[in-house]
Amino acid sequence: MKPKKKKVVAKGADRADVRGDRKAARINKRQKRKYDDGGKLPSYDPRKAAMMRGLEAQIKKVKGTPAAKPLVEKYRKLTGTK
Repeated sequence: MKPKKKKVVAKGADRADVRGDRKAARINKRQKRKYDDGGKLPSYDPRKAAMMRGLEAQIKKVKGTPAAKPLVEKYRKLTGTK
């Protein structure tokens, strides 16, 4: 068996920086997935992203019912898809 690699754990202020970098990477990944526009990435808008996530959750709940139509239209308007 191969010996396991030891994790390098940052101490003190460095640890917060590492955690922040990971969070930023996650946000960038999500941002790229949601707002990908021909490879060009617009600035990240947390309010818009939060609204999108909320609408996604609502749409998921009412999927397949007439109540989903206005939510889907609102989501499409927000994301700019037709």
